[in-house]
Amino acid sequence: MPAPEVAVSDEEDDAAVRLAETLTGDIAELREEETFRLEAASEALGADPLLLALDGLKTQKEAVDAQIRRLPGYCREFHGSHPYSLEELARRSGHTFSGVRTAYGDKEIQTVAEQISRQPNRPERPSAGKTR
Repeated sequence: MPAPEVAVSDEEDDAAVRLAETLTGDIAELREEETFRLEAASEALGADPLLLALDGLKTQKEAVDAQIRRLPGYCREFHGSHPYSLEELARRSGHTFSGVRTAYGDKEIQTVAEQISRQPNRPERPSAGKTR
């Protein structure tokens, strides 16, 4: 259903055009200032600030990925007699059903145990290198 047309006076139309021109000018000015700031930061740091920003984002991404590996480990290994389902964790973490089972390992379980100061509730899983 199309939106109803609203009558706009010439005065309102002119005001809208002036506002758009003002905003466009303001945006161009902000871009210019940001360019100047980045160039100054680049010279002061002796490094490209855009590359530094990418480095920072990569570090943040790695930290988030590590959390996404630890949280299913917590949900499955430390959550008592009723661990979260693999289906639910897969949906929420972006992993596949089978990916949730392999998303975390002994390293993540140990990290969680240290963070919450207790051992897992579930039996210790055999390591890939260990035989029964």
